[in-house]
Amino acid sequence: MGWLGDEAYTGWWLLPECDRNCGKLLSASGMPYEYGNIYPKAVFPNGEIGFHGRNIFHSDFMIRPCILLNVYRDKNDYREYDLAYIQTFAGKERRDGIGERCVYHDVSLKKWRLIIQLDAERYYFLSVFIGEDGRLDKFSLDEEGAADSHYEFKEEREIRKKLYVAGDEDKYLDEILIRYAAQYGPQCLKGLILPYVTAQFHYD
Repeated sequence: MGWLGDEAYTGWWLLPECDRNCGKLLSASGMPYEYGNIYPKAVFPNGEIGFHGRNIFHSDFMIRPCILLNVYRDKNDYREYDLAYIQTFAGKERRDGIGERCVYHDVSLKKWRLIIQLDAERYYFLSVFIGEDGRLDKFSLDEEGAADSHYEFKEEREIRKKLYVAGDEDKYLDEILIRYAAQYGPQCLKGLILPYVTAQFHYD
């Protein structure tokens, strides 16, 4: 994907059919453009399409078949949970509502647990466990109902990668999961998490 250019673009790229091995964009005649490569960008979700390149706009580009690629910044530059952030919620009363947070400190395990409500029905919660030393221990998708289930996982990067939209670098994981659950339902959220589960516990 490096041939897309040096610009720090994220989001969706709209690319014409081309030789992706060398990155040359071909005109309708099949010949490379005379003044170098074009790096087109499609800005989503508002649908506005903008083009960037060193040469002029080409009408034949607009009508050629296109490929949509989701470009994700494959580096650890997203907003991470840390102990200082979690401790800001310590002592606050647990309330009902999507995105509401509460914190517990387990002195015996030397861990802090941040719990975030993910859906309006209070069936799904995200738990974030951080040690007293400040290191992130694990996540847990908690399903509460007639029987409680807990699905522990540690993978955050790949989940973010699957759900990425521009601007997610400035969001915590729970904000992204809340958006997904609102769009597709909590059960789909559970299905998304399951491939990354490292341990699960069920209580009647």
